[in-house]
Amino acid sequence: MFDYGISSPCVLSLEETATSTGSQNVALLRDPTPLPTRFLHPIWLVFVSTVLLGSACQSQPAPKRELGYKDSFRPVKKGEASQLPKTLKTSKMTWIAGHSVQGRPIEVQSYGESENCLLILATIHGNEFAGTPLMKKFAKVLKAQPELTRDWTLVIVPVVNPDGFAAKKRRNARGVDLNRNFPAGNYKSKGSKDKGPLSEPESQVIDGLLKKYKPQFILSFHQAANLLDYDGPGKELAERLAAVCPLKVSRMGARPGSLGSYAGIELKIPIITVELPGKASRMSEETLWKNYGGLLLEALKTR
Repeated sequence: MFDYGISSPCVLSLEETATSTGSQNVALLRDPTPLPTRFLHPIWLVFVSTVLLGSACQSQPAPKRELGYKDSFRPVKKGEASQLPKTLKTSKMTWIAGHSVQGRPIEVQSYGESENCLLILATIHGNEFAGTPLMKKFAKVLKAQPELTRDWTLVIVPVVNPDGFAAKKRRNARGVDLNRNFPAGNYKSKGSKDKGPLSEPESQVIDGLLKKYKPQFILSFHQAANLLDYDGPGKELAERLAAVCPLKVSRMGARPGSLGSYAGIELKIPIITVELPGKASRMSEETLWKNYGGLLLEALKTR
């Protein structure tokens, strides 16, 4: 027999097991160890425990969970994608408007019930991500003070470019600058490999939101020019926002194929590009809110 170096009262000798019919019973009778104790060998205990634990895990499957902010960092199945909601009649809603090139969900948060829509975007460039924790803090404020959305429906995209965000790179996973991928009149081809405006799933999501909700104005968070820029009829709003935050108004000009060129100039939607400073990436949610939260609250006072 195999010797594991452990004395066991349950192991019978070959001589005892090789006898005539009923020899096993005889062998058990010869063993003076009480019957229950014979089956308490450590190996048996480990085996029984493993079987019982496995059965328990199989009988209690893990409950399904809703997709959320943290899913922006992992690939997801196509079946997890949801359709655009058919109505805005809800006080709080989080949903997946589409998926990135690498399959990460593009999450959208909606607050309020008004017909007037404010669209807020962050991290369209993956390495300009300070707007994302600011949106996270803004969501907490809106939850604590739902009266803030009395006159607005807010549609917020905390991470427009989840692949770039995960890699901390400006462009998306196919190397396309999403803020040069919109069908503006000043769009410029990048050469033979250029697939044209709205070639990327991330920019298609933003275009879909523009067409569906027709926002009264747009806030788009970038870095690191440390200023407020505007396109379209947004000068008055930009000046109001500059009065309540450290950023000053400065025109950078409409870039070819940018969201500012498309939404501001082509669609005539006031769009404010909020260029946070580079150091904002190292700020906490609380510090970001202290410095720039007033800008968001002032935007909600727009009529």
